[in-house]
Amino acid sequence: MDAPTIIYDSTCAFCSGSIEWVAKRDPKHYFNYASSTSELAIDWMKSRGVNPILADKTVILVVPKEGWYIRSEALHRICIKLQPKPWWNFIFNLLPYSFLDIGYKIIAYFRSSIR
Repeated sequence: MDAPTIIYDSTCAFCSGSIEWVAKRDPKHYFNYASSTSELAIDWMKSRGVNPILADKTVILVVPKEGWYIRSEALHRICIKLQPKPWWNFIFNLLPYSFLDIGYKIIAYFRSSIR
């Protein structure tokens, strides 16, 4: 992975729709996108000891030479690069990721019913 890559659950309509939303706001094509079932994503997860089930439950942002991020921290880092930035981006600066992750997990739990 040479560029920042978003690993997401492509079998989830909500997740796929979210990736489309991000792609529309990424005019400089800063991000690459990889389905959690793709060979690229699976190889990356195996090489780092990341349980592939994690990618079915959360978004993973891989930033070369920097690290990888999940849940609300990944979302925050994604939003920083979007044009225009989402109006709700300021929330990431107000609340700790640990608190925001609770909301993320609730949405992730109900995501199959969200369209």
